[in-house]
Amino acid sequence: MIGHVSSLLIALRNLCFRACDYLFRQLIASPARADGPVVILRSDGIGDFVIWCAAAHAIRDLYAHRKIILLANHVFADLAKATEYFDEVIAFDFFLIRRSLRYRLRALWRVRSLQPAIIINPAFHRYQLHMDNEAFVRALPAGDVIGWSQLPHGTKAQRKGDRLYTRLVERDYTGKTVNRHNDSFVKALSAGHNSDMLPQLPVLKTEPISGLDVVRNYFVLFPAASSPKRRWPTDSFAEIGRRIHAQTGWPGVLAGASADVPLCEEICRAADSCLKNYAGVLSLSQVATLIRDARLLLSNETGVAHIGGACQTPTVCILGGGHYGQFLPFQGRGGVASANPRCVFHAMPCFGCGWACLFLNSQGAQPVPCIARIGVEQVWDAVRAQLSGIGRDL
Repeated sequence: MIGHVSSLLIALRNLCFRACDYLFRQLIASPARADGPVVILRSDGIGDFVIWCAAAHAIRDLYAHRKIILLANHVFADLAKATEYFDEVIAFDFFLIRRSLRYRLRALWRVRSLQPAIIINPAFHRYQLHMDNEAFVRALPAGDVIGWSQLPHGTKAQRKGDRLYTRLVERDYTGKTVNRHNDSFVKALSAGHNSDMLPQLPVLKTEPISGLDVVRNYFVLFPAASSPKRRWPTDSFAEIGRRIHAQTGWPGVLAGASADVPLCEEICRAADSCLKNYAGVLSLSQVATLIRDARLLLSNETGVAHIGGACQTPTVCILGGGHYGQFLPFQGRGGVASANPRCVFHAMPCFGCGWACLFLNSQGAQPVPCIARIGVEQVWDAVRAQLSGIGRDL
Protein backbone atom coordinates (compact mmCIF):
# COMPACT_ATOMS: atom_id res chain seq x y z
CA MET A 1 0.00 0.00 0.00
CA ILE A 2 2.79 2.42 0.97
CA GLY A 3 4.60 1.62 -2.28
CA HIS A 4 1.52 2.42 -4.36
CA VAL A 5 1.00 5.73 -2.57
CA SER A 6 4.66 6.66 -3.04
CA SER A 7 4.50 5.86 -6.77
CA LEU A 8 1.34 7.94 -7.11
CA LEU A 9 2.93 10.92 -5.36
CA ILE A 10 6.01 10.72 -7.60
CA ALA A 11 3.80 10.57 -10.70
CA LEU A 12 1.84 13.62 -9.51
CA ARG A 13 5.08 15.49 -8.77
CA ASN A 14 6.42 14.73 -12.26
CA LEU A 15 3.12 15.83 -13.83
CA CYS A 16 3.27 19.12 -11.91
CA PHE A 17 6.90 19.67 -12.93
CA ARG A 18 6.14 19.03 -16.61
CA ALA A 19 3.24 21.48 -16.51
CA CYS A 20 5.53 24.12 -15.00
CA ASP A 21 8.07 23.54 -17.78
CA TYR A 22 5.46 24.15 -20.49
CA LEU A 23 4.14 27.24 -18.69
CA PHE A 24 7.68 28.57 -18.39
CA ARG A 25 8.10 28.17 -22.15
CA GLN A 26 4.88 30.08 -22.88
CA LEU A 27 5.17 32.85 -20.31
CA ILE A 28 8.83 33.49 -19.50
CA ALA A 29 11.40 32.02 -21.90
CA SER A 30 12.64 34.24 -24.73
CA PRO A 31 11.82 33.09 -28.28
CA ALA A 32 14.41 31.20 -30.32
CA ARG A 33 16.75 33.05 -32.66
CA ALA A 34 17.98 31.68 -35.99
CA ASP A 35 21.47 32.91 -35.12
CA GLY A 36 21.22 31.75 -31.51
CA PRO A 37 23.62 29.37 -29.77
CA VAL A 38 23.77 25.59 -29.77
CA VAL A 39 22.71 24.34 -26.33
CA ILE A 40 23.84 20.83 -25.32
CA LEU A 41 22.35 18.96 -22.36
CA ARG A 42 24.40 16.56 -20.23
CA SER A 43 22.95 15.52 -16.89
CA ASP A 44 24.82 12.22 -16.44
CA GLY A 45 28.04 11.26 -14.66
CA ILE A 46 31.75 11.85 -15.04
CA GLY A 47 32.42 8.66 -16.98
CA ASP A 48 29.57 9.32 -19.41
CA PHE A 49 30.96 12.78 -20.10
CA VAL A 50 34.52 11.52 -20.64
CA ILE A 51 33.36 8.85 -23.08
CA TRP A 52 31.32 11.51 -24.91
CA CYS A 53 34.22 14.00 -25.19
CA ALA A 54 35.28 12.71 -28.62
CA ALA A 55 31.73 13.43 -29.81
CA ALA A 56 31.93 16.88 -28.18
CA HIS A 57 35.05 17.58 -30.23
CA ALA A 58 33.24 16.56 -33.42
CA ILE A 59 30.24 18.75 -32.51
CA ARG A 60 32.60 21.67 -31.83
CA ASP A 61 33.99 21.27 -35.36
CA LEU A 62 30.51 20.87 -36.85
CA TYR A 63 29.26 24.11 -35.28
CA ALA A 64 32.58 25.98 -35.45
CA HIS A 65 30.92 29.32 -36.21
CA ARG A 66 28.27 29.12 -33.50
CA LYS A 67 28.39 29.69 -29.78
CA ILE A 68 28.09 26.38 -27.93
CA ILE A 69 26.68 26.33 -24.40
CA LEU A 70 26.81 23.18 -22.28
CA LEU A 71 24.24 22.71 -19.51
CA ALA A 72 26.27 20.33 -17.39
CA ASN A 73 25.98 18.22 -14.28
CA HIS A 74 27.94 20.09 -11.63
CA VAL A 75 30.05 16.99 -10.88
CA PHE A 76 32.03 17.37 -14.12
CA ALA A 77 31.51 21.05 -14.99
CA ASP A 78 35.12 21.88 -14.03
CA LEU A 79 36.39 19.21 -16.44
CA ALA A 80 34.05 20.37 -19.20
CA LYS A 81 35.35 23.95 -18.95
CA ALA A 82 38.95 22.73 -19.07
CA THR A 83 38.40 20.97 -22.42
CA GLU A 84 37.64 24.35 -24.06
CA TYR A 85 35.14 22.64 -26.37
CA PHE A 86 32.39 24.94 -25.11
CA ASP A 87 32.05 28.71 -25.14
CA GLU A 88 30.13 28.56 -21.89
CA VAL A 89 29.42 25.87 -19.30
CA ILE A 90 26.46 26.34 -16.95
CA ALA A 91 26.47 23.89 -14.04
CA PHE A 92 23.37 22.45 -12.37
CA ASP A 93 22.59 19.82 -9.77
CA PHE A 94 20.36 17.64 -11.93
CA PHE A 95 19.36 15.55 -8.93
CA LEU A 96 17.65 18.64 -7.52
CA ILE A 97 16.17 19.58 -10.89
CA ARG A 98 14.32 16.28 -10.80
CA ARG A 99 13.17 16.56 -7.19
CA SER A 100 12.86 20.23 -6.18
CA LEU A 101 10.42 22.52 -7.99
CA ARG A 102 12.04 25.58 -6.45
CA TYR A 103 15.50 24.60 -7.69
CA ARG A 104 14.08 23.58 -11.08
CA LEU A 105 12.46 26.99 -11.61
CA ARG A 106 15.63 28.77 -10.53
CA ALA A 107 17.59 26.69 -13.04
CA LEU A 108 15.16 27.51 -15.83
CA TRP A 109 15.29 31.20 -14.90
CA ARG A 110 19.08 31.15 -15.38
CA VAL A 111 18.70 30.00 -19.00
CA ARG A 112 15.50 31.88 -19.87
CA SER A 113 17.22 34.27 -22.30
CA LEU A 114 19.57 31.89 -24.14
CA GLN A 115 17.34 31.84 -27.27
CA PRO A 116 18.98 28.72 -28.74
CA ALA A 117 18.78 27.98 -32.45
CA ILE A 118 19.60 24.32 -31.71
CA ILE A 119 19.19 22.11 -28.64
CA ILE A 120 21.07 18.80 -28.61
CA ASN A 121 20.14 16.16 -26.05
CA PRO A 122 22.60 13.27 -26.57
CA ALA A 123 21.39 11.16 -23.60
CA PHE A 124 20.77 7.65 -24.94
CA HIS A 125 18.11 6.82 -22.32
CA ARG A 126 16.26 10.11 -22.36
CA TYR A 127 13.28 9.11 -20.23
CA GLN A 128 14.51 6.02 -18.43
CA LEU A 129 17.60 7.60 -16.81
CA HIS A 130 17.91 11.25 -17.83
CA MET A 131 14.43 12.73 -17.86
CA ASP A 132 15.81 15.80 -16.04
CA ASN A 133 17.29 16.89 -19.41
CA GLU A 134 13.75 17.10 -20.73
CA ALA A 135 12.95 20.05 -18.45
CA PHE A 136 15.12 22.27 -20.64
CA VAL A 137 13.70 20.79 -23.86
CA ARG A 138 10.17 21.61 -22.69
CA ALA A 139 11.01 25.04 -21.30
CA LEU A 140 13.27 26.52 -24.01
CA PRO A 141 11.98 27.25 -27.53
CA ALA A 142 14.46 26.29 -30.27
CA GLY A 143 14.36 26.02 -34.04
CA ASP A 144 15.95 22.56 -34.11
CA VAL A 145 15.83 20.02 -31.25
CA ILE A 146 17.81 16.80 -31.69
CA GLY A 147 17.82 13.67 -29.53
CA TRP A 148 17.60 9.91 -29.51
CA SER A 149 14.35 8.15 -30.33
CA GLN A 150 12.75 6.26 -27.46
CA LEU A 151 11.15 2.90 -26.86
CA PRO A 152 8.29 2.25 -29.31
CA HIS A 153 5.72 1.78 -26.53
CA GLY A 154 6.39 4.89 -24.47
CA THR A 155 3.97 6.61 -22.15
CA LYS A 156 1.63 9.37 -23.27
CA ALA A 157 3.91 11.96 -21.65
CA GLN A 158 6.91 10.55 -23.51
CA ARG A 159 5.11 10.65 -26.85
CA LYS A 160 4.09 14.24 -26.15
CA GLY A 161 7.68 15.09 -25.31
CA ASP A 162 8.91 13.55 -28.56
CA ARG A 163 6.83 16.07 -30.49
CA LEU A 164 9.13 18.83 -29.22
CA TYR A 165 12.01 17.23 -31.16
CA THR A 166 12.56 18.10 -34.80
CA ARG A 167 15.04 15.25 -35.33
CA LEU A 168 15.10 11.88 -33.56
CA VAL A 169 18.07 9.57 -34.09
CA GLU A 170 17.02 5.93 -34.31
CA ARG A 171 18.53 3.71 -31.63
CA ASP A 172 20.39 0.49 -32.36
CA TYR A 173 20.80 -1.86 -29.40
CA THR A 174 22.85 -4.52 -31.19
CA GLY A 175 25.66 -5.01 -28.70
CA LYS A 176 27.10 -1.53 -28.97
CA THR A 177 28.95 0.21 -26.18
CA VAL A 178 28.23 3.81 -25.22
CA ASN A 179 31.15 5.16 -27.24
CA ARG A 180 29.71 3.49 -30.37
CA HIS A 181 26.29 5.06 -29.69
CA ASN A 182 28.03 8.44 -29.52
CA ASP A 183 29.54 7.73 -32.93
CA SER A 184 26.10 6.94 -34.38
CA PHE A 185 24.66 10.16 -32.97
CA VAL A 186 27.38 12.36 -34.48
CA LYS A 187 26.97 10.60 -37.83
CA ALA A 188 23.29 11.54 -37.70
CA LEU A 189 24.31 15.18 -37.20
CA SER A 190 26.91 15.12 -39.96
CA ALA A 191 26.78 12.59 -42.78
CA GLY A 192 30.47 13.16 -43.50
CA HIS A 193 31.57 12.16 -40.01
CA ASN A 194 33.90 9.14 -39.94
CA SER A 195 35.32 8.07 -36.59
CA ASP A 196 35.20 5.17 -34.16
CA MET A 197 34.69 7.61 -31.23
CA LEU A 198 37.16 5.99 -28.87
CA PRO A 199 37.24 8.27 -25.80
CA GLN A 200 39.83 11.01 -26.00
CA LEU A 201 40.45 13.96 -23.70
CA PRO A 202 42.36 17.00 -24.96
CA VAL A 203 45.17 18.59 -23.03
CA LEU A 204 43.24 20.49 -20.38
CA LYS A 205 43.46 24.14 -19.48
CA THR A 206 43.61 23.93 -15.72
CA GLU A 207 45.33 25.40 -12.70
CA PRO A 208 48.78 24.00 -11.81
CA ILE A 209 48.71 21.31 -9.16
CA SER A 210 49.97 23.18 -6.13
CA GLY A 211 52.28 21.28 -3.81
CA LEU A 212 52.32 18.11 -5.86
CA ASP A 213 55.99 17.18 -5.53
CA VAL A 214 56.00 13.79 -7.23
CA VAL A 215 58.86 12.97 -9.53
CA ARG A 216 58.53 12.61 -13.28
CA ASN A 217 57.67 8.89 -13.12
CA TYR A 218 54.80 7.95 -10.84
CA PHE A 219 51.67 5.79 -10.80
CA VAL A 220 48.15 6.56 -9.61
CA LEU A 221 45.73 4.44 -7.60
CA PHE A 222 42.05 5.38 -7.47
CA PRO A 223 40.36 3.09 -4.92
CA ALA A 224 37.02 4.91 -4.64
CA ALA A 225 33.74 4.00 -6.34
CA SER A 226 30.16 5.21 -6.31
CA SER A 227 29.22 2.49 -3.81
CA PRO A 228 31.16 0.28 -1.37
CA LYS A 229 29.84 -2.78 -3.17
CA ARG A 230 31.74 -1.66 -6.30
CA ARG A 231 35.11 -1.20 -4.54
CA TRP A 232 37.95 -3.68 -4.75
CA PRO A 233 39.34 -4.34 -1.22
CA THR A 234 41.71 -1.74 0.18
CA ASP A 235 44.33 -4.31 1.21
CA SER A 236 44.44 -5.53 -2.39
CA PHE A 237 45.05 -1.99 -3.66
CA ALA A 238 47.82 -1.61 -1.08
CA GLU A 239 49.46 -4.87 -2.17
CA ILE A 240 49.48 -3.85 -5.83
CA GLY A 241 50.87 -0.44 -4.84
CA ARG A 242 53.72 -2.11 -2.93
CA ARG A 243 54.51 -4.39 -5.87
CA ILE A 244 54.59 -1.60 -8.44
CA HIS A 245 56.85 0.49 -6.21
CA ALA A 246 59.18 -2.46 -5.51
CA GLN A 247 59.55 -3.31 -9.20
CA THR A 248 59.83 0.19 -10.66
CA GLY A 249 60.95 2.48 -7.86
CA TRP A 250 58.14 4.85 -8.79
CA PRO A 251 56.21 6.60 -6.03
CA GLY A 252 52.46 6.11 -6.01
CA VAL A 253 49.75 8.74 -5.73
CA LEU A 254 46.28 8.09 -4.31
CA ALA A 255 43.54 10.30 -5.77
CA GLY A 256 39.91 10.78 -4.82
CA ALA A 257 37.30 13.21 -3.58
CA SER A 258 37.16 14.67 -0.08
CA ALA A 259 34.92 11.83 1.07
CA ASP A 260 37.62 9.34 -0.01
CA VAL A 261 40.35 10.72 2.26
CA PRO A 262 39.91 8.06 5.02
CA LEU A 263 39.84 5.26 2.44
CA CYS A 264 43.06 6.51 0.84
CA GLU A 265 44.73 7.02 4.21
CA GLU A 266 43.96 3.40 5.09
CA ILE A 267 45.68 2.23 1.90
CA CYS A 268 48.68 4.48 2.56
CA ARG A 269 49.15 2.93 5.99
CA ALA A 270 48.83 -0.59 4.62
CA ALA A 271 51.33 0.09 1.82
CA ASP A 272 54.17 1.03 4.19
CA SER A 273 54.74 4.63 3.08
CA CYS A 274 55.33 4.00 -0.65
CA LEU A 275 52.13 5.95 -1.47
CA LYS A 276 51.11 9.59 -1.05
CA ASN A 277 47.52 10.64 -0.44
CA TYR A 278 46.23 13.52 -2.56
CA ALA A 279 42.55 12.74 -2.14
CA GLY A 280 40.37 15.79 -1.61
CA VAL A 281 42.93 18.41 -2.68
CA LEU A 282 42.57 18.33 -6.50
CA SER A 283 39.78 19.44 -8.79
CA LEU A 284 38.49 16.94 -11.34
CA SER A 285 40.41 18.63 -14.17
CA GLN A 286 43.58 18.46 -12.04
CA VAL A 287 42.97 14.77 -11.40
CA ALA A 288 42.68 14.28 -15.15
CA THR A 289 46.00 16.10 -15.67
CA LEU A 290 47.59 14.03 -12.89
CA ILE A 291 46.45 10.85 -14.68
CA ARG A 292 47.59 12.07 -18.10
CA ASP A 293 51.14 12.57 -16.80
CA ALA A 294 51.25 9.25 -14.87
CA ARG A 295 52.97 6.11 -16.11
CA LEU A 296 50.12 3.87 -14.93
CA LEU A 297 46.62 4.06 -13.42
CA LEU A 298 44.86 1.37 -11.39
CA SER A 299 41.21 2.16 -10.73
CA ASN A 300 37.87 0.71 -9.84
CA GLU A 301 35.17 1.01 -12.48
CA THR A 302 34.59 4.74 -12.20
CA GLY A 303 34.78 7.84 -14.35
CA VAL A 304 38.50 7.98 -13.54
CA ALA A 305 39.06 4.67 -15.37
CA HIS A 306 37.49 6.30 -18.44
CA ILE A 307 39.79 9.31 -17.97
CA GLY A 308 42.81 6.99 -18.00
CA GLY A 309 41.74 5.44 -21.28
CA ALA A 310 40.82 8.81 -22.80
CA CYS A 311 44.25 10.23 -21.86
CA GLN A 312 46.06 7.17 -23.30
CA THR A 313 47.61 6.47 -19.90
CA PRO A 314 48.17 2.73 -19.43
CA THR A 315 45.20 1.82 -17.25
CA VAL A 316 44.02 -1.27 -15.40
CA CYS A 317 40.35 -1.26 -14.42
CA ILE A 318 38.71 -3.52 -11.84
CA LEU A 319 35.54 -4.20 -13.79
CA GLY A 320 32.33 -5.53 -12.23
CA GLY A 321 29.45 -7.17 -14.03
CA GLY A 322 26.69 -4.63 -13.37
CA HIS A 323 27.06 -2.85 -16.72
CA TYR A 324 29.63 -5.12 -18.34
CA GLY A 325 29.95 -4.36 -22.06
CA GLN A 326 27.90 -1.16 -21.88
CA PHE A 327 30.71 1.25 -20.95
CA LEU A 328 33.80 -0.96 -20.76
CA PRO A 329 35.69 -2.38 -22.50
CA PHE A 330 35.64 0.45 -25.05
CA GLN A 331 34.57 -0.74 -28.48
CA GLY A 332 36.44 0.40 -31.58
CA ARG A 333 35.66 0.09 -35.26
CA GLY A 334 34.28 -3.32 -36.19
CA GLY A 335 33.34 -4.08 -32.58
CA VAL A 336 36.94 -4.79 -31.55
CA ALA A 337 37.58 -4.14 -27.85
CA SER A 338 40.18 -1.48 -27.04
CA ALA A 339 43.32 -2.65 -25.22
CA ASN A 340 43.25 0.36 -22.88
CA PRO A 341 41.89 0.34 -20.23
CA ARG A 342 42.86 -3.28 -19.66
CA CYS A 343 39.83 -4.64 -17.81
CA VAL A 344 40.15 -7.30 -15.12
CA PHE A 345 36.94 -9.14 -14.22
CA HIS A 346 35.54 -12.32 -12.73
CA ALA A 347 32.94 -13.67 -15.15
CA MET A 348 29.59 -14.71 -13.66
CA PRO A 349 26.31 -15.76 -15.32
CA CYS A 350 24.50 -12.79 -13.72
CA PHE A 351 26.53 -10.16 -15.61
CA GLY A 352 24.31 -7.31 -16.79
CA CYS A 353 22.37 -7.11 -13.52
CA GLY A 354 22.53 -3.29 -13.42
CA TRP A 355 24.15 -3.64 -9.98
CA ALA A 356 20.99 -5.18 -8.52
CA CYS A 357 23.14 -7.94 -7.05
CA LEU A 358 21.46 -11.30 -6.47
CA PHE A 359 23.89 -12.17 -3.69
CA LEU A 360 24.18 -9.02 -1.56
CA ASN A 361 21.71 -6.65 0.03
CA SER A 362 21.66 -3.39 -1.93
CA GLN A 363 22.78 -1.55 1.23
CA GLY A 364 25.69 -3.91 1.87
CA ALA A 365 29.12 -2.42 2.61
CA GLN A 366 31.00 -5.37 1.12
CA PRO A 367 32.01 -5.65 -2.54
CA VAL A 368 29.76 -7.76 -4.74
CA PRO A 369 31.10 -11.23 -5.59
CA CYS A 370 32.11 -10.38 -9.16
CA ILE A 371 34.52 -7.80 -7.73
CA ALA A 372 35.50 -9.48 -4.46
CA ARG A 373 36.60 -12.61 -6.36
CA ILE A 374 39.08 -10.72 -8.52
CA GLY A 375 42.42 -11.80 -7.11
CA VAL A 376 45.60 -9.81 -6.56
CA GLU A 377 47.56 -12.07 -8.93
CA GLN A 378 44.99 -11.53 -11.68
CA VAL A 379 45.34 -7.77 -11.35
CA TRP A 380 49.11 -7.97 -11.06
CA ASP A 381 49.27 -9.86 -14.37
CA ALA A 382 47.30 -7.02 -16.01
CA VAL A 383 49.57 -4.40 -14.43
CA ARG A 384 52.67 -6.24 -15.68
CA ALA A 385 51.17 -6.39 -19.17
CA GLN A 386 50.52 -2.65 -19.19
CA LEU A 387 53.95 -1.79 -17.86
CA SER A 388 55.69 -4.07 -20.34
CA GLY A 389 54.05 -2.03 -23.09
CA ILE A 390 55.88 1.11 -21.91
CA GLY A 391 59.29 -0.48 -21.71
CA ARG A 392 59.46 -1.75 -18.15
CA ASP A 393 61.16 -5.10 -17.71
CA LEU A 394 59.02 -6.79 -15.09
